[in-house]
Amino acid sequence: MTRFGLFLRNSLKRGSNWTRPKLLLLGSIIYRILQVVGNRVNNIVVQAGAETSLLAIRLVVDRRLHISERLLWLSVLLASIFAMFRLSELQIARYFTSPTVISVDRDYRGWNGTLPAVTLCYYDHIDSFKANELIQDLWNVTIIDEDYFYIMDFLYAVVNATASNYAELTKFASDERFEQIDLYDMIQSINRPFEQVINTFDSDFHVHVQMVMTERGSCYAINSPMSAVLGKEPVQYEKLPPPLTCQYGKQQCYIRMDLYESTGVLDVHSPYEVSASEANIVTLHKSDEITASFKVLETVASKNLRELSVEQRNCVFNEEETSNLKIYSKSLCLARCRAIMALEMCNCVPFFYPFVEGPSCNPAGFECLLDFKWPIWALHICKCPSTCTEIEYTMQTVKKSSWGIKNNEEAATIESATSSFRWDLIPPKVRFRRDVVFSFEDLIVSFGGVLALFVGVSVMGLVQIAYVIVYNMLLDIFKLMRLFHFCFRERFHRKKQLFRSHSASHVSRAETAELPLFEYFVKMSDDESTDGLEDLQELMAIYGKNDKPKKKTARPLHKENDEDEEEQEKKTETGTGYVEVPMEKVIFGDKQAFLANLAKSVGKRRPSQYNKEQSERDDDEEQANSAKKPKPAWTDSDDEEFEVGDVKRETRHTGPLNHLRTDKSYKEYLTARFQRTTNQPKWADLEQKKEKADSDESDNSDMDEPLLKTVGFIDRKAKSKQLCPKSLYFKRVKDLNRATYSEGNVKSVQFHPTSTAAIVAGESCLATIYSVDGTKNEKLHNVRFPKFPITCGRISPCGTKAYFGSMKPFFYSYDLLEAKASQLKMPVDTSSEKFELSPCGKYIAMVGKFGAIHLLHVKSNELLHSFKQESHCRGISFTADSQRLICSGTRCNVNVLSLRQKCIEHSFIDDGCIKGLSLALSPSQRLLATGSMEGVVNVYDYESIYKSVTPQPLKRFMNLRTAIGDLQFNHTSELLAMSSSLVPSSLKLAHFPSATVYSNFPHQMDSLGYVNTIAFSPHSGYLAVGIKGKKVPLFRLKYFKNY
Repeated sequence: MTRFGLFLRNSLKRGSNWTRPKLLLLGSIIYRILQVVGNRVNNIVVQAGAETSLLAIRLVVDRRLHISERLLWLSVLLASIFAMFRLSELQIARYFTSPTVISVDRDYRGWNGTLPAVTLCYYDHIDSFKANELIQDLWNVTIIDEDYFYIMDFLYAVVNATASNYAELTKFASDERFEQIDLYDMIQSINRPFEQVINTFDSDFHVHVQMVMTERGSCYAINSPMSAVLGKEPVQYEKLPPPLTCQYGKQQCYIRMDLYESTGVLDVHSPYEVSASEANIVTLHKSDEITASFKVLETVASKNLRELSVEQRNCVFNEEETSNLKIYSKSLCLARCRAIMALEMCNCVPFFYPFVEGPSCNPAGFECLLDFKWPIWALHICKCPSTCTEIEYTMQTVKKSSWGIKNNEEAATIESATSSFRWDLIPPKVRFRRDVVFSFEDLIVSFGGVLALFVGVSVMGLVQIAYVIVYNMLLDIFKLMRLFHFCFRERFHRKKQLFRSHSASHVSRAETAELPLFEYFVKMSDDESTDGLEDLQELMAIYGKNDKPKKKTARPLHKENDEDEEEQEKKTETGTGYVEVPMEKVIFGDKQAFLANLAKSVGKRRPSQYNKEQSERDDDEEQANSAKKPKPAWTDSDDEEFEVGDVKRETRHTGPLNHLRTDKSYKEYLTARFQRTTNQPKWADLEQKKEKADSDESDNSDMDEPLLKTVGFIDRKAKSKQLCPKSLYFKRVKDLNRATYSEGNVKSVQFHPTSTAAIVAGESCLATIYSVDGTKNEKLHNVRFPKFPITCGRISPCGTKAYFGSMKPFFYSYDLLEAKASQLKMPVDTSSEKFELSPCGKYIAMVGKFGAIHLLHVKSNELLHSFKQESHCRGISFTADSQRLICSGTRCNVNVLSLRQKCIEHSFIDDGCIKGLSLALSPSQRLLATGSMEGVVNVYDYESIYKSVTPQPLKRFMNLRTAIGDLQFNHTSELLAMSSSLVPSSLKLAHFPSATVYSNFPHQMDSLGYVNTIAFSPHSGYLAVGIKGKKVPLFRLKYFKNY
């Protein structure tokens, strides 16, 4: 127990004369203070209510009213204050969460439009001359060495790799020669140059073209300023080249690109985005002339939108610098997210993302990414906000024509075959506008309205209330300070008198030092009981002052120890045990080390004697090389004087010549152009002649043999790069659904268009997503649809959604990104047993009852039109431009439906057909295959069916004797798969353009069962077969390198 407790207990026991009266005095003082404070607060509130006209406050503090009435007004006041804070909180939440709105702008007069950007990816990326030089420089391998073709396969695997298909690179993971190779720099060194001609409606504008690395490999970006960010060097937004723009209604907005001896894939996207989507993909073959018109849907932003934060507006401007990107776009943000995922998984970044810092992936790194199923997981993880200004282009019309060439086989033999692509804009009449609907000024106004509505006060009233309160508080504080000052002066004089009387008392100062504190007070209270409480407090302060020197007198006894401790603490604080080193020496080192490192970084010049010897050696090599070259028979001195500017002139056919150097020699220009377009003949290669002359005579005799010139499997040079029409090289791998076998009777097999995955669905009401690698085929996800046996399934061209149909009057839409299924009812009384998706991804064609075909919109599930034909529809297919629909019925007629005119555009009779069952249109739009109940497959020229009602087929296949259940072309239109579900193993593959059936497919030992459906992978690397059993056999077609 403390001394104070003992003192208090002893005092109560003794019943001192002063304890009870003093306590009563203290209580009365506290009560008086509370009473004074209450009256003062009441006066302040009354004064504030009077000056601010707040009736409720005055009624609450008015003592003339009854207590119940005052409580009523108090409850009303508290309820109003609560409602005011609640509504203010809602207004603040609205300002920070949803202060923007997207409205529709229809004032289209005077709008300026931006032409879309195009990313061109060649089919053949490699420049053979550069590839040979690279192989010889890096690996010292020539074409006569055994490793030449192995390294060439590695180069093709690198340049053909994409973010969704890089499995071919994993074959070289164990080769140590490829570990330290920078794949990005290697692709840059062997990539073929851009040699196309671009013309626009504005002859003075120079369209920006840049080679970029995208997720589809090395490509060329045209009219795309945002593609400059995809390089290794950082770029500022102000220095980005502007895209081509035009004013609607005053000029025709278009860009035309002519391609010479090159074909590829074109991706049309916004100039302020990078190539990442699959929405507007155009395939360009030789001799094709394509004109595409695009519909524009633009979203603009007001100037006030920049005043809000990114969290408030839920969008980012392109020029805003985020924590990850200095220049922002949504597609660029998603690409960076996928790159960061790869870096976290395998500690390397694929060469598709040079703008992301980190070690580049070698083949072993890609093998690690393949094990993690990258980038399939990124579809569910990566989320990025949209840009505040967006431009969305939708392909409206496509016109495709060829220059008298029937197929790709003939086009490949014509060296001068040229293709072109022109894209233009359809003037829009509607656009979206992001605007601020609830700004900070609106928030302040809403606060004023809430205050006026519930409390009845304005800003001036609040200022008056604050003024009254502060004024009265300062006045009271000033009065208290004056009172304390007066009391302190009086007590100071009393303290002097008390100290003098204390010195004459019988209690000496020595006794005071020995007695405890409160015993001394008790003794003093016995002798001087008439002293008040204030005198005792003053004596306590005096005792404390007298007690301090006593502590100081004990200090010298430990003076030496204290000095040692202080010295030790000082050493600890200042770090005396360590040596202080200047900061410049830590960073740069001493003077000698700094000079040595500086010389090493700058680089020293070689001695002059070495340079002299090196120059002499170079001169000798040049003389030796010049001696080897044959001398020209005749030289014209005038050829050296002509320049390109003297010969080339700008005309309306050639357009601007900004891409040519006018001060260059015309002779060098012609020489470079000839070497670029024409390969050097073998007879002109002097080194090859010399090697042949020095070779062994026995080898020369073998090469002259006729057998070696004709037999391909003996002479490696006799191998053909085309698909063999007689024998198919394939291998049956593990079943696609080997992980579960839970789909039951398989009715649908669909490969994902961008990822190495496939969806298998069947009558067990289950759809399963598998990874496709041919070895494990692991299960990724499955979806169960209760009481919904699946009969048909399709994946959207963009790869984000899947649709499943059954005998029910509804179908399901499954979002692959969010893993969410939605049930969609049919707008008409029919089932979703069989349907087809358009290549553009906008329409769904449903097969209805009694010959009806219903056309639905994908996003709104709205019925656009219902077509009617005489017989029940069995086979259905869209054309590539999604403008026509080809249908075959249970009779012999095949109808072509026009989606634009909404009628039957053409109808013809299938030759020899009594009852049609299936139909397929090749991706090249050149071949149309029809299957009948009699087991006959007719293949027509697609363009010839419009010329006659009874066209003759190019080829008639009768290899199957039962009803044709399914027909499928591969992506190059070189293979046609046909199957029947009535006889086991009824599956055949036909080759085009030879129109022959492979006799070795399938093997006689392969028991396939009853085939329901067949499907090719996006690049024909795999062929999947859905059968009535639980298995889905999978074949690897070895000719096709990619998935």
